[in-house]
Amino acid sequence: MKDVFIAVRRTDNVVMMIINKYIVEQIAKIESSISMINLWQKLPSDLEYECFLLAIYAAICHQMTTEFIVAKLRSISKEKFTAGELAKFTEADFYNLVKDYPQQDRLRVKERTELLTDFCKVLVEQFGGSMTGLLKISDYDAEKIEQNLCKAKAFGEDSVGKKRNMLIHALHFQKLANIKNMENANPAIDYHLIRMSLRQGRLDLDNGLLNQKILNNEPITFEEDVTIRTKVAELMKQGAAIAQKGIPEYNWNEFHLARSFCVRGEPKCQTSENPVKDVLKFTFEGKCPFFDVCKKRKEYKLEPNFKSSFY
Repeated sequence: MKDVFIAVRRTDNVVMMIINKYIVEQIAKIESSISMINLWQKLPSDLEYECFLLAIYAAICHQMTTEFIVAKLRSISKEKFTAGELAKFTEADFYNLVKDYPQQDRLRVKERTELLTDFCKVLVEQFGGSMTGLLKISDYDAEKIEQNLCKAKAFGEDSVGKKRNMLIHALHFQKLANIKNMENANPAIDYHLIRMSLRQGRLDLDNGLLNQKILNNEPITFEEDVTIRTKVAELMKQGAAIAQKGIPEYNWNEFHLARSFCVRGEPKCQTSENPVKDVLKFTFEGKCPFFDVCKKRKEYKLEPNFKSSFY
């Protein structure tokens, strides 16, 4: 079958893209056979602690690994791990928490401390100092939760909403909160998903200058970043509908496959060990589950170069 393309063009020629509908469909068909592994054998007794931990992680997670941040946050005593206490965190406090991160250029202590303390102050001043308070005031409604999260810089500055969407997804599929209207949830698009979409061929950049920027790891503009992520979000919505999955689950699956198989540099298209065996269930055959339909455009060594506090 020949590739079917959907052209997406800007009249000012800033960004031009082509969505490969055929590959979107093939990826989605494979996705329909991939399922999440339940993260909890039983729900934790302290739901507020877990909700708050997820929110803090989401607020400061950009350009650092999930495993590292979560472990560091859990190392803080429960007595100190409250919005009131973390609102008083200093840059020195934060540096001491993350100083052993292997990529020192990604610490960005001042930026993360500001995002952390601002969010905690918003919780204290407007939601009784807890995530439970924010959820209750939002009536556990996805759209209202998103609106209230946007009162904090960490969640409100990104027009595409990666962090806030990711948090709402996680609260929902980890069953930490019974969130309503998830059928209208938006995807959480980060650099792993962009990198994988470009390599697979789901997304083509019909713009020589922008394509060269990405291939040469040159910085892209804010507008280019937003446009790329918006189109990847569209691909995710199309794929989820075809796979008959909700956006949170489809997003979760793709995120883990992208960060574990379609890694930066040289992707693990074929590998003897399944790197997602603890989080996803599918028949592993020594290769990425998308291997047979992916265009394997390995010239995209990295995702687009855009430095932000969004993702």
